[in-house]
Amino acid sequence: FEKALAIYEKTLGPDHPNIATTYNNIAGIYFQQGKYGKALEWFEKALAIYEKTLGPDHPNTAMTCNNIAGIYTDQMKYKEALKWHKKALVIRERVLPPDHLDTAFTYNRIAMVYSDLGKSDKALEWFKKALAICKKVLGTEHPDTATSYNNIAAIYGNQGEYDKALEWFGKALAIRVKILGPDHPATARIYNNIAKIRQLREIMKRH
Repeated sequence: FEKALAIYEKTLGPDHPNIATTYNNIAGIYFQQGKYGKALEWFEKALAIYEKTLGPDHPNTAMTCNNIAGIYTDQMKYKEALKWHKKALVIRERVLPPDHLDTAFTYNRIAMVYSDLGKSDKALEWFKKALAICKKVLGTEHPDTATSYNNIAAIYGNQGEYDKALEWFGKALAIRVKILGPDHPATARIYNNIAKIRQLREIMKRH
């Protein structure tokens, strides 16, 4: 990535979108290494170029806002993460079609942050927004739709709504068995989730 960056800087100039993309890539490597300060530095360099050359409402700008939010989420700085995800969301809702999958992605990320904050009702609200787009765009039997069902089920499980959790895990399981097969690792994870909820429900019944 640094070799590519050197060429881009020499041939395209300092503010070309290709340079911003390479900054994003470098930031992603630092992120994977857990070097959050360095990752944030490079994501912010990318963001500055995108805002200058493509504008504050470009999808690439929104993507980089999401990337910055991911840094804060990993650091458990959830309020900062939420702020940056919502910056991305404002852009995506403004410039993308109303049912775009990138918007659903941001809904999911916001839901996850609310879940980490212990705000399960808010998490459920945002996961259901994401599900509505997945069902409309991908259909009711797509693996990503199954993932949305799984996310919603997990929230119900956290709330102690075990019957509802089992209902939604069941929806996810039906899709994964049909599309991926009964022996797929993703299907196995649903089996595991269902087993945990049944165990918790039995414990609660005894008490």
